[in-house]
Amino acid sequence: MNDYQLDRIDAELLNLLQQNGEYTYKELAVKIGRSKTNIVDWIKILKAEGYIDKYVALVNMQKIKSIFVAFPLIQLKAHTKVDIEGFKKDMDLFEEVMECYHITGNFDFMLKLLPQI
Repeated sequence: MNDYQLDRIDAELLNLLQQNGEYTYKELAVKIGRSKTNIVDWIKILKAEGYIDKYVALVNMQKIKSIFVAFPLIQLKAHTKVDIEGFKKDMDLFEEVMECYHITGNFDFMLKLLPQI
């Protein structure tokens, strides 16, 4: 990756996409005051540079009745960069893992787990 520096428009795009990942290029162009072509190019760059990782849907948990959410704390035996990155990569394999945080203190990770619906 290059030494791409975020500018004001990049920050606006990222904020808008975090608010609503379903905005069309045209809607984003109107909101930012740029052409649709510019928006497409900016988003391509943001994806290529790793600023946009993926698009997800946020589920309204109020609508889903009796869901159990667990927040287990994990302690690794080894703390090398390889072990830490490997653990994070392994957590991506489990659909139940909604979030994975590398934390400080007596534990190394905190997970947010949701059972499969």
